[in-house]
Amino acid sequence: MISGNSPVAMIENDSVIVSGNDILSCFDRLEITDFIADSIISAKGLGPLSLMDDARIQRLKDAFLS
Repeated sequence: MISGNSPVAMIENDSVIVSGNDILSCFDRLEITDFIADSIISAKGLGPLSLMDDARIQRLKDAFLS
């Protein structure tokens, strides 16, 4: 579901829905989503993906978003 915490939703590997306060924030989120998707596809050639656990994500948020 789309919410303030999850402003982007992917639909069955077909399309995305992006929400935001204005068209610029929507476009920015769409651009970031596109970059992340491209990065994931490119990284698969290096080997299997390794997901970060919640603790590591929180440390990154604390370091860069505080």
